[in-house]
Amino acid sequence: MIAEDIIISLIKDFFIRYGIRYSEHLDCQRWLIHYFNFRLKYIGASKREVKISLELKSKQLDFNTNKAFNSIIFNANHGIDLNSFQSKKSFDSDYDDDLFNDWGIHHLHLNGHKTNPKAFFYDRSNLLLFAKFTETTAYFIDIGQHNEKPLWGKRELISIIQNNWNDELLKDKEVGHTIYPDFNDVDIEILRKKGYLFGINVNGKSYMLLGHGYACSGDNMMATQMTNDTASWVWKNKDLYESDSELFKNEMKRLLYLR
Repeated sequence: MIAEDIIISLIKDFFIRYGIRYSEHLDCQRWLIHYFNFRLKYIGASKREVKISLELKSKQLDFNTNKAFNSIIFNANHGIDLNSFQSKKSFDSDYDDDLFNDWGIHHLHLNGHKTNPKAFFYDRSNLLLFAKFTETTAYFIDIGQHNEKPLWGKRELISIIQNNWNDELLKDKEVGHTIYPDFNDVDIEILRKKGYLFGINVNGKSYMLLGHGYACSGDNMMATQMTNDTASWVWKNKDLYESDSELFKNEMKRLLYLR
């Protein structure tokens, strides 16, 4: 078994153990990119302070939507898994979430019902909660309708973040000049699908790389960087693999956050 086979075996075992959808890939690099793509989308369970935008607080929600929203708040506060409110696609390692890659924004389904009680995910809903997560804070930005057009490129989401948490989330993303051309919401959705990386202007301020960014292939740029870092470590430690493959395997588990 070569070093790459060990890495692929570790990743595949992880996907199977946690029910993550995956495809077979021809080389180790693709396995790593798709593995890190999943890990970045996954919302780690930790107790978080919940911050709700003024715009969201002002909205009137129906009983079921409000119940689901309160469940999400409770889970965030108490470190309970939030991933069951994500789309099922979040557990597909091959799926690239353009909104998350570009702006670092998750969307959660506002539904507290499961048609199958044993299912992990809650049923899909037309109403979606847009949120950003750090290790310590959950920022609940706004609620939008799934069938709204355009939805995934709405600069209003960034405008709300500006209005509520500019210094916390946006200040270090600003660039000191206006970006041309000035893309609108429809443009943003189209350019993402074509794999272009670009900046945006919102309320007189301009931003680049609000999220992890993405390559023309659609891959999350952070996942690609993490893959490159892992490959570099493997190259530098090829003697370790040759002298002690078990120690090499344990070190790979550490690098892949598998222990």
